[in-house]
This record gives sequence, structure tokens and C-alpha cells, in this order.
Amino acid sequence: MAATLRVSPRTLQRKLELTGKDFARVRDETLSELACDLLSNTDHSVSEISRKLGYTDPASFTMAFKRWRGMPPTAFREASRYGGKNYSLSSEQVLGLPRGDASG
Repeated sequence: MAATLRVSPRTLQRKLELTGKDFARVRDETLSELACDLLSNTDHSVSEISRKLGYTDPASFTMAFKRWRGMPPTAFREASRYGGKNYSLSSEQVLGLPRGDASG
């Protein structure tokens, strides 16, 4: 993840400590936001989305999604299309950084 954000692993760790978040929480938030974006803006099946996000079993993805959002992915997709809301966040928002400060 640090390489994606173009920072050293130690810089990422320091920034996470400043925000009071740990890697697992940031990972879950990031996967949740990516899943929401894919569910809202594509017609990919839940199985395809689960594979894209690194899950080998769609049931594991569905359980994680329910934990993140309180509803199954299919219900989220229907609600997001009905409500027309954009549920995606930038990496800066997920990490709690000021806009444009994803590097370090």
C-alpha cells in the first residue's frame, strides 16, 4: 500500500498513527469503498467483484461487506442505484489526509 501511495512504509505507518488508524482498518475501509464503487458503477457480478478485490470465495466477500456496510452487496447495489448516491472516497479521505497530501 505504501508503494501505491508513493511513500515509504515507515511514513505510512507514522501517518496512520497520527490518524489513530491501523493498517487492517484502512485496508477494510479501502476495500469497502472499492466494493461500493464497483457495485454502484458497474454491472460486474458479486463473484467478479470479490475476485477483483482479492477474495477467493464470494461468500467471504459477502460476509465482509455485511460487516462493513450492514447489508449484503446485492442490496447495496439496488439501494445505490435507486438513490443515485456516489459512495466512493479518495485515498486521501480514506487515510484522513488533507486533499493532495497522499505523499509524504
